[in-house]
Amino acid sequence: DLDININRAVGVSLPFNGTAVFNSTYTVKEQLKSNLINLILTYPGERINEPNFGVGISKYIFESSIEQEGLLNEVSIQSKMFLPQVEILDLKIGRVKDNNTIQVNVIYRVKIDNTIENIQLNLS
Repeated sequence: DLDININRAVGVSLPFNGTAVFNSTYTVKEQLKSNLINLILTYPGERINEPNFGVGISKYIFESSIEQEGLLNEVSIQSKMFLPQVEILDLKIGRVKDNNTIQVNVIYRVKIDNTIENIQLNLS
């Protein structure tokens, strides 16, 4: 129902790099994507009044090895708790050689219309 009026914003997108700092989102799917990015990037305890919110994926940048199955489980649990409209299907994490950068690819299903979506984050 929120997507009916294309001139009314649903929320704001991440990252905050719009001309006026914020870019608006105009569909629920766009906002779910931004909310999932926020969930993945936020460290537990960082969000006021929600101490359990967040994965804090940046903590893995300097780790010598990353247990992908455990990380997939953590993101899945967080999304079930805070984004029930999203189902995490897969998560892959890799390193950019000689660059202290990790690439995170999250494949998820939007339960509203059963579409499969993808997020790719490069963190350094």
